[in-house]
Amino acid sequence: MTPPRKCYALTEARVKETPPARLLVLARDPSVPARERVAANPSTPIEGLVLMSTDKESRVRRQIARNPRTPPAVLHSMANDKSSSVRMELAANPSTWIETLRELSLHFDRHVKGRMALNPRCPQELLAQLALDEDPLVRINVAENLSTSASILLTMKDDYHPKVQASLLHNLKSPTELILAIAARNSKPLK
Repeated sequence: MTPPRKCYALTEARVKETPPARLLVLARDPSVPARERVAANPSTPIEGLVLMSTDKESRVRRQIARNPRTPPAVLHSMANDKSSSVRMELAANPSTWIETLRELSLHFDRHVKGRMALNPRCPQELLAQLALDEDPLVRINVAENLSTSASILLTMKDDYHPKVQASLLHNLKSPTELILAIAARNSKPLK
C-alpha cells in the first residue's frame, strides 16, 4: 500500500492548480513518479523544467522533452540524450527549434525520425529527406503529416508500400494527381 503522503504528493504533482513554489519542491522529490508528473505538468515553472531536464531518470527527462512549455534552448540541450524515448519526444515537440530537428535527423533511430516526420513544424527540406527514408514507418508518418507539402507528397506516389499508399490517400492535402495515380495503379481491370 502506498503511504498517504506519497499519494498526496503524486496528486499535487499533476494538478495544474498546484502552486508553482510547491511544484518546485516536488521537482526535487525522491519519488520518480512524482518528478515525472511535475515534468509533465504544464504549470511547472521554467526553473523546475530546467532542473529536471538533466534528471538521472529518463522517464522524467522524457516528460520534459514532451512538455510544450519547456524552453526551446532546454530542448536543444537534450538533443544528444542517451535515451531514445527522450529524443523521440524532442522530435515530436512543436517547440523544438528547427536546428535541433536537423541535428536529430542525423540519428539512425527509426522511431526518432518517425516522430519527427509527424511534427507539424518539421521543415519541408527534412520532410523531403524523410520521404525517401528506407524505413516505411518514417515514410508513413511523412505521408500522414498534414504539414507535408503537396510537392513532397507527389514525390511519394511511386512508393509501393501499402501503408504509405493508404496514408497518402488519407492525407487531406494530397493532390488529386497523386490520388488518381495511386488509384490507377491499384485498380484491377474488369473481366
